Amino acid sequence: MVVKTTQQFVFREPNVKIRPFIQPSQVFLRRTVTASVAVGLFLEKAPMNTPPNPGRTRSPALGLLFFLLCFGLSPLLSGDPGRETPGLRVLRDSQGRVLAQQDHAWYLEFLEHAEVVAEKPIGGGITNPLKLTLRRDGVEINAIFRHLFRYERHVKVEGDLHPYFFDSYKFEVAAYHLAQLLAIDRIPPVIYAEYGGRKGSLQVWIEDALTEKKRRDKNRSLPADYRQTYEQQQMLFFDLLVWNFDRHEGNYLYDARWNLWYIDHTRTFRADPNLPQPERLTQIPRELWQRFAALEKKDFERVLRPHLNAMQRHMFHQRRKRLLRYLEDLIAERGEAAVLLEETDPPNGTANAAN
Repeated sequence: MVVKTTQQFVFREPNVKIRPFIQPSQVFLRRTVTASVAVGLFLEKAPMNTPPNPGRTRSPALGLLFFLLCFGLSPLLSGDPGRETPGLRVLRDSQGRVLAQQDHAWYLEFLEHAEVVAEKPIGGGITNPLKLTLRRDGVEINAIFRHLFRYERHVKVEGDLHPYFFDSYKFEVAAYHLAQLLAIDRIPPVIYAEYGGRKGSLQVWIEDALTEKKRRDKNRSLPADYRQTYEQQQMLFFDLLVWNFDRHEGNYLYDARWNLWYIDHTRTFRADPNLPQPERLTQIPRELWQRFAALEKKDFERVLRPHLNAMQRHMFHQRRKRLLRYLEDLIAERGEAAVLLEETDPPNGTANAAN
């Protein structure tokens, strides 16, 4: 069965070419093999400090044994067994293999035209989504299909009254296109689709992922070079802008290379002009700030109009202007050096202390 696309609008930033790379596991394997061969040759040719023994021979298997020992022990010696070295942000196929194609436009087209070959209900979350395996041209990719659409008046959520309560798959697509406009490459590609007679959103699945909750439950430390302050403040900025009232430790995750991904945005774009506790935002990446400040209302309208109604867009623009003023005042008060985060800043920010 083929997923029927219902998407009428696809906003695409200019394609970003990703340079070729070698996976960290390949680098380790190559270096280990080289070292093993060198040790094997040394053991073959180096004189032994023992009395001559005519019956004793030096076996080439010693080098192989050394290689196998190093390779077998490497997961135990690493800081986090089963996780890769932090590196380039990539998407993977259903088997966890890095695909050569990493352009988001390619994934959007794949989602639109691929065939569903497997389906699995997902128990977690509030949206009762489906995990679908998609196939096209010999490539298989997992995706998540969300079909929840709920609208109610005067609903209380965790003690907070919502005059207009929406829980909608449409916000997944809106959040993705907004993030792309802001050059926040933290939300997997997603489109509108129809499956099993239901309309919804279809989004690329992040393979080998670890939610923040699972990371803490398993007591796994973040890598030493992970920029936690940078990532957490950038995510908080985005959540303030879209009024995300469902961001918890199960709604953001790390891939195998410890890249952060934002997921589950059905409870966003609340019809509220106010910012929820903006004082939590004390810093912002410099490039994100410059881009946010330079964009105009028409730029945001271009990407949000196909997904949000007039009231939701109006409230969004009210929050956008308030967030802009809040950050302008924060920079004026504390100075750029204290507020604007650089790509080259040391990884261990204040938030890293809790790990």
